[in-house]
Amino acid sequence: MPAIAIREVVEEAYAADPEMIASAACDIQAVRTRDPAVDKYSTPLLYLKGFHALQAYRIGHWLWNKGRRALAIFLQNQVFGLVSGGYSPGSENWPRDYARPCHRYCGGGDGGY
Repeated sequence: MPAIAIREVVEEAYAADPEMIASAACDIQAVRTRDPAVDKYSTPLLYLKGFHALQAYRIGHWLWNKGRRALAIFLQNQVFGLVSGGYSPGSENWPRDYARPCHRYCGGGDGGY
């Protein structure tokens, strides 16, 4: 799937549910506040795989709930290949402002924060 088509899907999801944008902003703030290794707000956007996996999960989950399950699974598969982790777009168990790297979440609890 061309990058421009993926961008259009992302824009569609964000336009339909602006709370996803607010949640992403909360995620960035949470990482900046809680992770002593992060000294810039741009760090999650540029370097943190868990942040990207979470944003992709939100979009995939939105697609899943809209009945666009094949596209949701495609997106999840692409993200899994890039970040070596991911979650089913049908999953209901990720908090809305959860921004920890995937490997920390897998340990359970609050991910060390």
